[in-house]
Amino acid sequence: MDTASVMHEILRWKNKLVTVEKRGVHPAIDGKIYEEPGCRIEECTVEKVDFTDISSGWRWSVPLCDIELTADEDRGGRLKLILVGKEPDISL
Repeated sequence: MDTASVMHEILRWKNKLVTVEKRGVHPAIDGKIYEEPGCRIEECTVEKVDFTDISSGWRWSVPLCDIELTADEDRGGRLKLILVGKEPDISL
């Protein structure tokens, strides 16, 4: 999927709940898969995606190029963002 298509699909989910899956993007994860099932898309540009973890209130920014998209079949087919790059920028 090209960048414009990824951005368009993410923007369709703006202000809605999505699932975020992190695959070894942090040394503490050590190659394991970690999932945040309650995140809300705040914004998406050609450079990055901003979202909020509903349970903690943390805001994350992730480069768009570090995201793969799929459906979360365990949660009704909603959007799942798979982070495949470096650790995301997190702020409170």
